[in-house]
Amino acid sequence: MGQMKTLIQSEFYVASGYLDRLLFTFIDLSDFSKVPSGTKILIQVRKNIYTAILDVLHEKESDELSLEPFDHFLFRAEIKTALNWIEQYLFFPLNRNESTTSLQLLNTLYAEAFRMHQYLYVQGQFEIQYPRPTLAEEESVSLKQFLENKEGPEGFQEGLKKFSISNEVIAMQSTQANDPSQELHSLQFLNRAREKKYQHFLHLGHKSIANKKYADALKHFFKASHYIENGEINTLIAWSYSFLNDFENAKNFCLKSMKRDPDYGPAYNDYGNYLLLEGKMEDALRFFAMAKKAVHYQNREYPYINTGRVFMQMHRYEEALEEFSYALTYAPYHEELHETVRKLKASLKPVKNPIFKKMKPQNESLGHETNLT
Repeated sequence: MGQMKTLIQSEFYVASGYLDRLLFTFIDLSDFSKVPSGTKILIQVRKNIYTAILDVLHEKESDELSLEPFDHFLFRAEIKTALNWIEQYLFFPLNRNESTTSLQLLNTLYAEAFRMHQYLYVQGQFEIQYPRPTLAEEESVSLKQFLENKEGPEGFQEGLKKFSISNEVIAMQSTQANDPSQELHSLQFLNRAREKKYQHFLHLGHKSIANKKYADALKHFFKASHYIENGEINTLIAWSYSFLNDFENAKNFCLKSMKRDPDYGPAYNDYGNYLLLEGKMEDALRFFAMAKKAVHYQNREYPYINTGRVFMQMHRYEEALEEFSYALTYAPYHEELHETVRKLKASLKPVKNPIFKKMKPQNESLGHETNLT
C-alpha cells in the first residue's frame, strides 16, 4: 500500500509542478491573464479544479468562488489552497475507491494544465517544459489549424502533448499495492511498461524509415522519446530530420544526444556526417575521432570508414587506407570495404592519384549504410 501511495503522491508533484510553470508564464511572464481570452481560461481552470475537489467531498460549488471580476491575488490564493488540499488528501491511506478519486484529481490537474498550455502554444511566444510523469501517459494533440506557419518538413507537426492517467494503470498498481509480495515490483512494472512502449514506437520508426516515410518516422521517434529519452532516440530523431533535409534540427538533436549520453558514439558519428555535408572536413574529423572513443558503439567501424572518406577527399590516400583497414578489424565481413581496401592498395603502388569510388557515409541508426551525399 505504501508504494502505491508514494507513486500517487509523486505524480501529484509532477502534475502540480507542470501547472505551476504554466501559471507563472500566464501571470508573471506575459500579459495573457489581463486580456479577456486569457482571463476566461484562468477562471475556467480554477472552476474545474474546485469542482473536482467538491465532487470528492460530494458538495456543490459556491457562487462565492466565481472570482469574477478576475483578481490576481485572490486567484493565486485559491489555486494554492486547492493544491494544498489535494496534496493532503493524497497522504490519506488509499483503498480502491480512494485510488479512483485520486485519479480524478490528478487528471483534472493535467487537463487544466493542457488548457493553459494549449492557449500559450497557440500564441506561439513561450516554450513550456513538459512534465516527466511516472503514471501518466501522453498523447499528441494536433493544433494544425492554428499553426499553419509552424508545420515541420513535409507537413509534419509534433503537436501539443496531453497527459492523463488511465484506469488500467491505477488498477494494476492498486492490485500490486494490496499484495505485499508485489509491492517492490511496482516501479519495475512501470519501467517495463515504458520500455515496452518505447520499443513499440522505435519499431514503428524503423519501419517507416525502411519504407521511406520519413515524416512518419520522425513522429514515431518523438513519441518514443516521451517514454524514454536517451542518446539513441535523440540520434534517431536527428537521423529522421536529415532525410527530410532539415540538417539544422538534425545537428541540434545530435548535440542533445551527446549532452544526454556522452558515451553514445553514433551521435558523434552522425554529427560528423552532417558537418561533412557542409564541407567542414576538419570539424567532421574531430567528431569522427570522438565517435571512435565512445564507450557505447555497436558498429564501431563507421567512424573509421567516414574518416577514410574524408582523407580521400583531402587526397591523403595512405591515411585513408589506414582508416579503412582499421574498419575491417571491426567489420571483417564488409564486402564493399574489402573491395575498397583492395582497390586503394593497388592504386597506391603505381601512382599516388587513384581513381576511386567513394564509400557511402556510415550511419549507426539502423545498422546499415545510408547515402548522405
